[in-house]
Amino acid sequence: MFGIKNKIRGIVIRYKWRKHNPHNYTNANTIFNEQKVSVGKKTYGELNINLGTNPIRTVKIGSFCSIAPGVQFIINPHNYRFFSSWGWQVYEYHERYYDWEKKTSIIVEDDVWLGQGASILGGAILHQGCVIGAGSVVSCEVPPYAIYAGHKIIKYRFSQEVCNKLQKIDYSKFDQAVIDRIKGWHKIEINESNVDELLKLVPLKEEI
Repeated sequence: MFGIKNKIRGIVIRYKWRKHNPHNYTNANTIFNEQKVSVGKKTYGELNINLGTNPIRTVKIGSFCSIAPGVQFIINPHNYRFFSSWGWQVYEYHERYYDWEKKTSIIVEDDVWLGQGASILGGAILHQGCVIGAGSVVSCEVPPYAIYAGHKIIKYRFSQEVCNKLQKIDYSKFDQAVIDRIKGWHKIEINESNVDELLKLVPLKEEI
């Protein structure tokens, strides 16, 4: 009976998620509170999200992100400093105790590529344009346009000069006119000699 109820809940969540997210290509693959999860424009992939029971946990994913199969977003920690890591408060004492919890969110900025089977844990901040290698486990902050694999940054996608310029792009402001205007650029490798031409065609973040 419990299994049937979960299947029905899963179907309802998938339906509601797609109804409320016509601006992207993501699908809810697990049961989660959709009010605690946001995804920007055009991002695609299956959302495997485990928020546990703490109501303040959130996942925020930006625009134009690529989520490969098997990627997990997990904010459901156990405190190993307690005498036991088992869920006593939930299964025995029917309590909700979260005061010890520090990492209650995951932030994935625009244009992030998450490789197959990666696990993104609470506290992770994946900055614009970074790449997470297949199977990686990430609980830290990954700089813009860095390539992270094997628990470390292995290199950057571009030179520092190009990285700094690409960070000015505001993916949240892309509309069909911008998409049409940059047709062809998706097949051009970016470097110091052409990055400024690209920036003339796309919306940029406001200077702070």
